[in-house]
Amino acid sequence: MQSETPLLRTMIVDDSPTFMRTVCAFLNHIHAVEIVATAENAPDALALAEKVHPDLVLMDMQMPLMNGLEATVRLHARFPDIKIIMVTGHDTPELRRASRESGAQGFVSKNRFAQELPTRLREISMMPGSAA
Repeated sequence: MQSETPLLRTMIVDDSPTFMRTVCAFLNHIHAVEIVATAENAPDALALAEKVHPDLVLMDMQMPLMNGLEATVRLHARFPDIKIIMVTGHDTPELRRASRESGAQGFVSKNRFAQELPTRLREISMMPGSAA
């Protein structure tokens, strides 16, 4: 049976295996989301985006090799239709502003992930050009 609402094909990018498992478990309970890829760093995420072309990327802000802000700038430049939600444990007005300036459409604190993500997903799904 086909779902009435198209799934948000989602890639998760985070260097913490523990947080990655937590996010995957959380998203598996949201019927409007399909996890299509995971990456532990930004260079892998950029390469995976070429292959799977997700609708949505949950991007960790602080990672080795390349931070989430730089990865978001690059991803947004290459695929402007992919929606990006920045995810970080450090929630400040400056980081929220830098996140928006990098091209991210949303921002979620890791400390309030379960409370904030559903709202960001609803906002993303209502944006023009989104899958949902």
